[in-house]
Amino acid sequence: MNDALPWYRVPVLWLGIALFVVSLAGCIGMIVLASQYPDEPVAVGSERLLKMPATHQPSSQ
Repeated sequence: MNDALPWYRVPVLWLGIALFVVSLAGCIGMIVLASQYPDEPVAVGSERLLKMPATHQPSSQ
């Protein structure tokens, strides 16, 4: 007699499927929410951003 359970009778598999579906729905929800609220541009106070020049500087040779 074969005592192997069919795949749909394994509770851990259903838990994994449920976690995957909830995670996928959360990702889609975050994408939808992010697309509804545009980012405001960050004001740059000088020609440098994070100690790097924001524009190309000609070489002084």
